[in-house]
Amino acid sequence: MLTVAELLTVQRGIYDEPRGLDRFKTYIRELTAGTDEMVLPITAQNPMGREHCAASLDRLMELGAEDLARDAAARFEAQRAPIGDYRIGLVVADDARGGWTDRDLTEIAHRFEPKAELKRGWITVHFYTGDFAGDRPSADDVRSEVLATLARRAAWLEHGPVSTLRDRMAREGAAASFAGMTEPRFDDATVHDIRAKIAPHLDTETFSDLFSCLYGDEAAERVGYPAMGLPRCAGYAVALADA
Repeated sequence: MLTVAELLTVQRGIYDEPRGLDRFKTYIRELTAGTDEMVLPITAQNPMGREHCAASLDRLMELGAEDLARDAAARFEAQRAPIGDYRIGLVVADDARGGWTDRDLTEIAHRFEPKAELKRGWITVHFYTGDFAGDRPSADDVRSEVLATLARRAAWLEHGPVSTLRDRMAREGAAASFAGMTEPRFDDATVHDIRAKIAPHLDTETFSDLFSCLYGDEAAERVGYPAMGLPRCAGYAVALADA
């Protein structure tokens, strides 16, 4: 059975402390509950985050994001085979205003390497401070992110990890399609061009090439990987188009 843990208030409470050592100690205490193990899966949180981190959590709490996650989990369980007993936790990672998270490196690990958190009985859904602006994220965004994450984890539990670009794209396309996502999206000509450029790499397992194909030139060059003439999130856009 899937249950939703109330992690948003825990994360928000950490920011009630002034920035400094005491706040960091509070974060570690929540993370470990005084043990040598991770008890709550909030490692993606920036304990030294500034006001925008607290504002992002406030936005999710105003939306009733954990109730939305419960609704999404119920929908998932009604449509898919059971995946076991897991706690779902919503976690805000800080990739904005010089935050301490590289969004793309964090995201690719979170999407494709869930073994550690699943072993602890957790499924975390990540939200990034850089995505909070105006009326975003919306309630639909929250539901979609939860559904996509659950679809990824279900595929991992049933079929195991994927290694090639081809298999990663297929898994991501299926997850995004199941969740009703419509982004990233490009026009047909751009998708055709992307598909031609990544075709020679579909069977690669080399991380730098995988990353460059999935995230595009800007992200690749930022972390020192080769540019391939690709726009932002190119591989994910083709994966969604194919799905």
